[in-house]
Formats: sequence, structure tokens, C-alpha cells
Amino acid sequence: MSKHRFVVLDAVRGVCALAVMAFHFTGHTDFPNAVVAVDLFFMLSGFVICASYGQRVERGEITFSQLIMKRLIRLYPMFLLGLALGSLTLIVMRANGYTTISNFEILGAAVFNSLFMPLINTISIHNFGNLQPAIGSIAPANGALWSLFFEAFISLCMMAFINRRPRELAMICVLALVFWFILGLALNISAHSRTLQIMGGYTSGNVMLGYPRVIFGFSVGVLIYKLTEGTTPAGLALLKMRARLGLFAKSPVMLIILTIAALCITYDLRGMVYLASLIVLCPLILLLGSGMTAPGRIVAGISNALGWLSYPLYCLHIPVGNLISVWLHGIWADTPLTFQLDFPLVASAASILLAVIAGLAIDEPVRKWLTRRFDNGGAIVRRTSGRTEPGKTTS
Repeated sequence: MSKHRFVVLDAVRGVCALAVMAFHFTGHTDFPNAVVAVDLFFMLSGFVICASYGQRVERGEITFSQLIMKRLIRLYPMFLLGLALGSLTLIVMRANGYTTISNFEILGAAVFNSLFMPLINTISIHNFGNLQPAIGSIAPANGALWSLFFEAFISLCMMAFINRRPRELAMICVLALVFWFILGLALNISAHSRTLQIMGGYTSGNVMLGYPRVIFGFSVGVLIYKLTEGTTPAGLALLKMRARLGLFAKSPVMLIILTIAALCITYDLRGMVYLASLIVLCPLILLLGSGMTAPGRIVAGISNALGWLSYPLYCLHIPVGNLISVWLHGIWADTPLTFQLDFPLVASAASILLAVIAGLAIDEPVRKWLTRRFDNGGAIVRRTSGRTEPGKTTS
């Protein structure tokens, strides 16, 4: 399958990253349901990885170690940059009274997190000058990196998902959701009485929720790809349903509107909005976007740019926002920054600018070098006269 088919999904990814940034910088008032963007990221990962490598895995043309190397090269450079910038930012924040974490703890957390390991702690950090501190973030230096720990975890398991049949994947989805639901209620029932509060994975208190969360999202993505690419009755029914959705199934603009609407829904109704978005809206967005092509170079260019920007922006916006908040604190010392127009605008502009610079000057060159140095492109193993000979394929 050619990559251009999924250019609209790049736009969806970019919109989600921008929504997460706005959610953080406005004190959760803009895009209040942006928490579901992370689940959509997990689904997109499952879909795109299966589309890129699924057939090669099934034919034995790419090994587990080669696939892991490709994921590390894709994730680690910007992850490490976001962790390093966040650690330096914590030092600045400590000097200005936003956290009491010691420099030794900052170093220890950075080393621990750099191994893609969540840090269990009770550290209190006032991100963006908020009066309500974040406590026990598993990535103290850069809270947004929590989801990448689970991306790394699912990468270790992805060969098993890619090799599963649709029926088996559907069972995994159901079991993961049921376990996630039960565990979420068990962890949160005392704090959120009669509320379906199952989102989590980002703090020490709810870190276990991240595992069923990423398993569910990733397996949904792989399942949708396998169904839409196969000829099973369920797959054909899914394609027929997509075709019947009319304009939503054909217009990238309408899909982006649907994505924005899903992220803007108020996070109320005792958690039911999040659950409905997770089970219905996110899979629907993925299903629709996977069948679209960009109508013209302008839309394709915008979609590609949004997709390219999404990962560096996601990795860098929290430390950039914290630095901006410290800088603006001297101007408005008595007013929470999340209630000021200037902070979201300045922090967003700075985050986007730094993301572009980091993507062009650091992420792309480093990933190209790592690919040349460590990735053989996914060698085909050909057996000839009792010995193996490597051959090259395109990624």
C-alpha cells in the first residue's frame, strides 16, 4: 500500500497534537476532551505500523530486532530532546518556586526516563504557573512523554499483534477494554464516585491504566487495517458502512471538523463522553481517514506539514510552556497564567517555532544518520544452499 493513501491521517495527527497543546496551555478549557487524542495516537500507530510492515512481517522479510530498531530511530531522538529540555526547565522552575524537586532527583529522573521507564514518585510540579500542582507524573521533566513509555512497551509486543487474525484482534480489544474498565473503576471509585473515570497512565497513582489503554488503542488500529484490507464479511461490511457515510467518507475537511468536534466535546457526563469518544469516534475517524486521498497539492501539503509537526510539537510543548510561564510570571505575578490571553498565544507560538527548528535541525538529520548507521532497511533473508543471504527492501 502506498503511503500517500494515509496523508489525511497526517492531518488528523497534527490537529490532535495542536489540541493537546491548547488543552495544556489553557488550563483544560480549550479542547476539554483532548485527552482522547492520545488514544487516537495509539490507534494511528497500530494502523500505520501494520500498513507499513504487516505483510513483510508475515512473509518473514523483517525480523523483530529490525522492527524494534526502526521504532527506536523514529521515537528516541525527539523523545531524548524533550526529556533533556524538560530537565533543564525543571532546574529553572525549581529556582522560581514551581517545584521543590532537587537537582539530584532531576538527574535521576532523567536517567530513569531515558530508558523508557516510568518513574514512580510523589513529586509536585506547578506546570505553567498553575495553582493546582501535578503530583506524581511518571515523567517529571516533561509530562507529555508518558505516552511514549507505552508506545515503547507496545513496540516490544507489536509483532504479536501484527500476526493476529481479525477475530483474535477483536477479542484482544474487548478483553483490554474490560480489564481497563475494571481497573479504572477500582483505582478511581473512591475519588470519583459514580464516575466512569478510566483514563490514566500518566501519574504514579494510575500508571497501570496505561497498559490496557495502549493495548486497546494499538489493537484497534491493527484490526481496522486488517479488516479494510481483507475480504472477510466483517471487512466488507465495514467498507460498505464507510461508503454510506457520504461526505464524511470523502472530504478531508469534514473529517478534520469531526476530529475537532470530538476533541472539543465537554469532558462531563460522568466520564461517558470520553468512553463514547474512545469506542466510537476515534475508530470512526481512523476508518474514514484511512480511505481518503488529499484533493490537490495544497491539502496534501498542509496534511503532510501537520503530520510532520505533530511529534516534535508533542515532545517539546510542555517544557517550552513552562519556560514561557516563568518568563511571564514577573509581569503578572498575581494572576494565574492560564487565565491570561498572552500566555497561551506566546507559549503556542514559541512551541511551534521550536518544534519546526528542532525537527529540521535535529530530528531529521539524527534519524537519517541513525538509519544509515544501524538500520539495514529490513533485510530480506534469502536461503541459498543452506546459508542465509541478506537482501534489501524499501521501508
